[in-house]
Amino acid sequence: MDGSSVDECHRGGRIAEVAAYCEADVLATYGVWLAYERFRGALTPAAFNLSERSLFDFLQQRTSQTGHLARH
Repeated sequence: MDGSSVDECHRGGRIAEVAAYCEADVLATYGVWLAYERFRGALTPAAFNLSERSLFDFLQQRTSQTGHLARH
């Protein structure tokens, strides 16, 4: 799924698929934001590494619970 098919899936009642897509999209955006903040100097290397590690740990946990993030 991509953003262009969210409305169609929602209208078709495929809410779980939309939720899974949105969760993956938000997590990917957060990863990009972390890199941006590091690049602009708002995060120290240590803070970036800690945040990135926390994101990785969250992804590992969610993937073991739901499985849908393993595809992303």
